[in-house]
Amino acid sequence: MTINATLKNLIKNNNLYVKTITIDNGIEFEKIGILAKWLNIKIYRAEPYSSFQRGSNENW
Repeated sequence: MTINATLKNLIKNNNLYVKTITIDNGIEFEKIGILAKWLNIKIYRAEPYSSFQRGSNENW
């Protein structure tokens, strides 16, 4: 299952309201813009070597 499909199912099946998603620049997120447009979600891309911009999903 793709990341887009997984996020779409998670958001829609659980009636979640998501305003933003912060991602890194990995290739697994290259098509997330399609999902973001469909669900009206703002995507923020963290700058390379800036783990502090993704604080809640980084291991310290």
